[in-house]
Amino acid sequence: MNPPQWNASNPPQRMQIIFDPAIQEWIDFRCEVMARALRQMAEYIHGMNPEVLVECNPHGITGGNRAWEAAIDHARVLKSTQAFWTEEPNPPGLMPDGRMISKIRSYKLARAYRNILLAYTSGHPLETAECLAFNQTLGYGGIDPLRPHMLDYIAFYRRTREYFTESVDVASVALLRSYASITYHHSAAQLSAVLAEQALIQARVPFDLVFDEHLAGLSKYRVLVLPDSECLSDSQLAAIRRFVEKGGGLLAIGQAGLYDEWRRLRVRSGLQELVDGQKQARGYEERVERQAAANEAPVRKQVGNGRSVYLPSLRFDGQLPEMGSYFHIDNRFWKRPANWKEFVDSIQWVANAGMPVEVTGPEYLVVNVVSQSERNRWIIHLVNYNARKAPISDPVSVKCRVPSKARSVELYSPDEKDSRVLDVNNAGRAASFAVPPVKVYSMAVVNW
Repeated sequence: MNPPQWNASNPPQRMQIIFDPAIQEWIDFRCEVMARALRQMAEYIHGMNPEVLVECNPHGITGGNRAWEAAIDHARVLKSTQAFWTEEPNPPGLMPDGRMISKIRSYKLARAYRNILLAYTSGHPLETAECLAFNQTLGYGGIDPLRPHMLDYIAFYRRTREYFTESVDVASVALLRSYASITYHHSAAQLSAVLAEQALIQARVPFDLVFDEHLAGLSKYRVLVLPDSECLSDSQLAAIRRFVEKGGGLLAIGQAGLYDEWRRLRVRSGLQELVDGQKQARGYEERVERQAAANEAPVRKQVGNGRSVYLPSLRFDGQLPEMGSYFHIDNRFWKRPANWKEFVDSIQWVANAGMPVEVTGPEYLVVNVVSQSERNRWIIHLVNYNARKAPISDPVSVKCRVPSKARSVELYSPDEKDSRVLDVNNAGRAASFAVPPVKVYSMAVVNW
């Protein structure tokens, strides 16, 4: 085995695809050692006092190849913690070029592993609102003296805290963040995941991020999205197949399932019986050409009791920014793909049912839904990502499919002094109501 021939003009951080088994094993070894060290510390701490909260600072999902760069595999690390920090410079808001910046990915990562994310939220009310909506708590509010809006949000949280505790995210769509795919072909798999997430966020489709271990338990979801999840093991493919055959929906994008977990090309695609129309793009140039093509339509298929769609690519809207070291898919890339409507339509088709919530409003109005099933209620969080410039001027129509007939809807907002009761119309299990114009953040509590 020869050592890598790296030098100033050929640095390791410029590797587009990591296919050398020794380097793959080195990355995995470093991630495992880091996670094991934290796990040993956490077990020691909890052995002395199980009430102590263990926290670390690995940052969240910011578009970097954390496994290759820093020996951080969130899926391994966050099993040992109850909270973690992210110091990412991604203040939420709508950019002039159409990008919508958020920390939603990092918050969803925290929720996937039952952690609380600690992030800086004191710069603007929108940052605090985003944290409440997706993190169910206030984040890091700053130091004394606290800013006036932080005092308002703290008071609001204290008044309404019962609606944030012990809540569970409501989502019918699961989007896979495959460790091997993103680590070994970061420029393709991370970009595809980011574009898919951006489309779901701005289309207001409730979704969870899932990781490799979660493929064994997909029964709570109606749809699984594989955004260029190239590297899937035999057991993962078997779990996906069972999910679809039992009635689940599959949306496979690009090179999903073409390789095994060590990025060895399969003789037959792992998804061959599940999707039609998949072709491998052999080289980078061919992938770029395929992404630029505008005539590649989704291919639909009925599979057992389920449905599948193959989407050849998610096309970046505009000219792709130049890649730097480690191929960071930072917020320069956080735009809805050019074919986002085809993507969302495909989600709707494979789901073969309505989404949990449907909201009308501008593209910068974002929604999160959580459930407190023991208390018979859903909480629908509405955040205006254009709040730095202007409030939403029109009422927002909401339709949600709660488990039983809605008996009341209450509206709370730190932008208003008092709560209010909204008129609600029931049609079967679907409850419809109108929310007054959202300034920064509103929260509708649907009781059944």
